[in-house]
Amino acid sequence: MFDFFMPLFSSNIFLWSIAFVLLFIYLIKKDRQKICYLFIIALSIGLCDFSTNFIKKSIGRIRPLNQLAGVNYYEDGEWRQRPPDFTATKKSGTSYPSAHSANAMTAATLAVIFWPRSRFWVWFLPLAIGYSRVYLGKHFPTDVLAGWIYGLCIGVAVWIALQKFRICWKPVPSNGTKNE
Repeated sequence: MFDFFMPLFSSNIFLWSIAFVLLFIYLIKKDRQKICYLFIIALSIGLCDFSTNFIKKSIGRIRPLNQLAGVNYYEDGEWRQRPPDFTATKKSGTSYPSAHSANAMTAATLAVIFWPRSRFWVWFLPLAIGYSRVYLGKHFPTDVLAGWIYGLCIGVAVWIALQKFRICWKPVPSNGTKNE
């Protein structure tokens, strides 16, 4: 079962499909505030992805599938396994931190801020994506953990900037009622 779902969770299409479904719903409802939230989340994911890839290239950690003998991994739509006598030939890689995990955590952090009622189920997204990256042999657990921490920092930084500049931001009152 995981062999089917884990590649799905790691697919970039997965995260963007959720965003496009929500965008479609909010366009039908003509809810400009929520459309603005989705736009901010998309820009934040772009910022997170760009900066994470810069960090990955400067650190140069090799992915498990390119480093460990006997590892099972998923690549080009099929499952493979490195032979027991596999010897790593790569000198650098792009494993640390996990951009998928960072992007998902950025999206989840902002979703919880924008839609407080989603605070329980939305954390499934970064957990599933992070686990899928390890399951597929693309990242070590520490790569995923670092990605989550980095994504959380990006999400909080965007939230602080939104509050400071009051961009597209209507905070939800603490009593749970909606501002009109």
